[in-house]
Formats: sequence, structure tokens, C-alpha cells
Amino acid sequence: MPVVEIASIPASEAFLADLTLIDGPVANIVGKAEGFISAYVGLQIEDQKTAYLIVLWESLEAHQKLIGDPIYPTLISQLAPAVAGALKLQHVEFTGDVAIAFGAPVTEVAVSKLREGKSKEDVDTFMPVMVEASKVPPVAHGPCAYGEVIEEPGTFYLVLGWDSPEAHRAVTGVEGPGKEVVKKFREIVDLESMVHVKFTKVA
Repeated sequence: MPVVEIASIPASEAFLADLTLIDGPVANIVGKAEGFISAYVGLQIEDQKTAYLIVLWESLEAHQKLIGDPIYPTLISQLAPAVAGALKLQHVEFTGDVAIAFGAPVTEVAVSKLREGKSKEDVDTFMPVMVEASKVPPVAHGPCAYGEVIEEPGTFYLVLGWDSPEAHRAVTGVEGPGKEVVKKFREIVDLESMVHVKFTKVA
């Protein structure tokens, strides 16, 4: 099953000055690995200092195989100038086409955790409602995609493309048409974080 690698990176000054800094190693090493599908790099709009590397793999094993490859230390050394601290690496099995979200002008990246007494089945049951509500062209590039973090059961990512953060807020804000859907979803999960990222496909 396809898996998405999500690396959250405290960006170095060099990386902030040149967001193409890691394009080469991503394209030339990651992009040539067996099981690689595509990769995106982006900077969080809100804090302007957290970068994200998104890699779509045919399977979790494909990424693990690259980690065990002799070329992997070379990849890490080439990525090092872009990193200013400890990065967070997660893998997510998404339901839906994440390429739509990551290919949009801006991508909403929301992380939620199950509320006490709720289950993954509750999320799965509700998500068709969320998916349908996310189809609000032209401002949203839907439908959304969601999935559970492999390393952290009970933690979920939701990604959805938008024209801009302002377009997102207009739809889900106090007077927006998506307000009630979001409210009902938060009866199942607690929102841990929600940011917007401008991604560029690099491989």
C-alpha cells in the first residue's frame, strides 16, 4: 500500500535563503530509489521557519530499503546543511489522492488525535462527510485525503489543497459553510496542529 513519508524540518538559515537547497539530493538519490513515486518540498506559511519534505512511496518497505542502502549516509550528509535541529519523521497511509493536495497553490496540513473513547472506526465513518464537504471549487482543491500515522496509532493527518490560507478560513470560519462539518469532526478528534504549506514538486 502506498505510504507518505512526512519529514518536518527546522530550516537552517541557508535553507530559508534557498528552498531549492535539497532539491538535488532528493531528486538524485531519493528519486532514484526503488519504490519512489514523487517528492515535494515546502515551507510553512505561518512560522516561516519549518520546512517539510514529503515523499510518496509504493510501500513502507521501499523507504526502509533506502534507509538500509549504503548511499543513505551520503543523502543525510547532503541534507544536513538544510537542517537546524531535530527533524520529525512520520509515515502515513492516506485514503485519497494526496497528490491533489500537495500540488495545490497552498496545502492545509492538519494533525489530530483521537478523543478519549473514540476510535479509528469513528474517524473512518465520519470522513466521507468531510471528503464531500471539501469539494468546494474553485477555492479548494479537493477532495481532502486523510490517514493514520503508522508510528503513532490514533494520530491522523488530513491534507487539502486551497487557493490560499484566506480561502480556507473563509470556508471553515465562523460564517463559513464548512463550520459545522469541522465542529462535528472535532467531537471525534482533538486538533493538535493545523498549518498551511506552499509545496513544490521536486521529483
